[in-house]
Amino acid sequence: MSTPAPPPSNLGEQFTRKPSVFVDQVAQGKVLVTGPASKEHPTGFSGTGIREGRRWLVETEFGDHVGTAKNATHVGHVLAKHHGHEPGSVDVTFEKDPY
Repeated sequence: MSTPAPPPSNLGEQFTRKPSVFVDQVAQGKVLVTGPASKEHPTGFSGTGIREGRRWLVETEFGDHVGTAKNATHVGHVLAKHHGHEPGSVDVTFEKDPY
């Protein structure tokens, strides 16, 4: 049986690689975004993207408008950059309407 790796000696070591950002479509024209922890946001970050016409309005979890995006994937990039991250990947999950 192997022993688990020791925790990093400081918080900064946890954030040396580019994080993944997750985007979930929860309704037609609405996505929720979750991202990893950082020094500034130790519990991670989240936000929403609401489609209005051809663009997406991007907001933090507190409802602060931070910009616009061209698609659901770009919503993840905009929020990540707002929170000081350069995302390694943006994973988008589109829910199928069960009806």
